[in-house]
Amino acid sequence: MVLILLFSCSNVSNSKNEFSLSFPYTLSIKKVLNGSSPGLPPSLSQIADSIEYVKLGLVGGKLLGRISNVKVTQSHIFLTTVNEGALMFNRSGEFITRLGKLGKGPGEYSQALGVVPVEGKGLVAVKAYPLGDFPIYDYDGEFVHRLGRHDGGSNTTTYFKGGLLSGDDLGFFSRKTGYMLLSRTLDDDTLFFRQSHHDDFLNTNSWKKLQHYIGTWISPYNVDTVLVYENAVDTIFSFNGKELAPRYILDIGKYNGKYTDRLTLPTKAVAEASTQYIFFFETQAHLFVQMLVRNKPWLVWLDKQTGLTQGKQYPVEFWPETTLGIARSDKTFLPNDYDGGPDFWPRTTMSSRLGVSWFYAYELMDMESPSTRVASNKVAQSRLDSMVENLTMEDNPVIMIVHYKGRQ
Repeated sequence: MVLILLFSCSNVSNSKNEFSLSFPYTLSIKKVLNGSSPGLPPSLSQIADSIEYVKLGLVGGKLLGRISNVKVTQSHIFLTTVNEGALMFNRSGEFITRLGKLGKGPGEYSQALGVVPVEGKGLVAVKAYPLGDFPIYDYDGEFVHRLGRHDGGSNTTTYFKGGLLSGDDLGFFSRKTGYMLLSRTLDDDTLFFRQSHHDDFLNTNSWKKLQHYIGTWISPYNVDTVLVYENAVDTIFSFNGKELAPRYILDIGKYNGKYTDRLTLPTKAVAEASTQYIFFFETQAHLFVQMLVRNKPWLVWLDKQTGLTQGKQYPVEFWPETTLGIARSDKTFLPNDYDGGPDFWPRTTMSSRLGVSWFYAYELMDMESPSTRVASNKVAQSRLDSMVENLTMEDNPVIMIVHYKGRQ
């Protein structure tokens, strides 16, 4: 059965000085922010088994527009762009087909916000704008049927893992009901529903002002589990298709700020008084949490094998051409000493063993040559250096696929 999802306090077993992680587990982020446990984050040579770089082919002889979403399966790469809708490539980067097309007719959409490959069934669901529904296509790009939008939020990104189609819910409080998690079949049968933790707030008149937002973020972990976080709740939950259970409790302490500030599109003053924009991913060996704390970017990580929680504050950078004064939260990268390529933070997490990012040709051409950087894998470094040297401004983006190491 295929599902669509819209949207395990610290227990430490210690035997013979060995750390054993049990859930729910409290991550003492406040101690890190107080400066008690500084460190350098793990590098890619420490967490990666291998890295693939896939240069995408041209689509009808044309370059792609800005990519908004990428999904990688064993056989294919799926992505959405601002000008081409949803597209399908093979793992070598060769363009295969369009999934529907831009328009207002049956099986069409104005913009593709996300794509959901269901490889075991040869189907792909596209998150469509402006209706927020899901037109479903086969691997030939032919329209199959349409799954309607569910009231309560505006899903933007979707995943498929082990029979679970999952998506994150992000939107303004524009109605009196919201949800954290919704699971339904492709026939639109609701199987699981979890109301937003902010329902009490939703049921006040605050939602009418359109200045507060609710966000749920999803990070797949394995074939049957996805991890779920709702903003201003500070608990990462695990969901196995039937049960939602606390997995990590993020103890941020005094750095949290006011509840209403954390549900408000931040101004500079709000950002400087609270914690905003918490994102995370988990491998089999580490949990990484990226956040903007008092308008300063932080990366906090847990070594799941030793129990050591550390963090690093990164230099403050601002978005270009903006006067908001809010620091960027997306500049906390893991250094790439594996092949000397670009530093890494996954824009898409496919599992605890696979993370994905992407770079435009000009970004790779402008960076320091891989051959001049430290790299533990000289063969991979040489291969990447050759690819970068042959890039031109007429090339499409390159997908970076990182295969994480398993538990040691």
